[in-house]
Amino acid sequence: MKECQQFGQGIASFQLTRAKLADMEMEIDAARLLLYRSATLVDRGIPNNEESTVANLCSSETHMRAALNGMQLMGGWDYLVEHDMQRHFHASKLAEVGGRTSEILRLVTSREMTR
Repeated sequence: MKECQQFGQGIASFQLTRAKLADMEMEIDAARLLLYRSATLVDRGIPNNEESTVANLCSSETHMRAALNGMQLMGGWDYLVEHDMQRHFHASKLAEVGGRTSEILRLVTSREMTR
């Protein structure tokens, strides 16, 4: 984004671009904290099916949103082979469906909440 120019300035200087980056950072940090909470419970030997499912769901959906936002922010540059954005996008979709689909994770979470 430092290289991409629009209206004679780098797109990283635009307010909306910075806001998207801040939102991505916030969501990634929240997903990371959910993962740490789940890992801490595992380390302590405490059952954590709900926590691990929530962490999985949040992480996979955050990954997808970050990849989509990254592609949007990069414009046409993300289609070039020398950029990693294509790999991130494909990996994010695999994470979203590979570790159980979001719909299944939501069902598991709701089932755990009502126990």
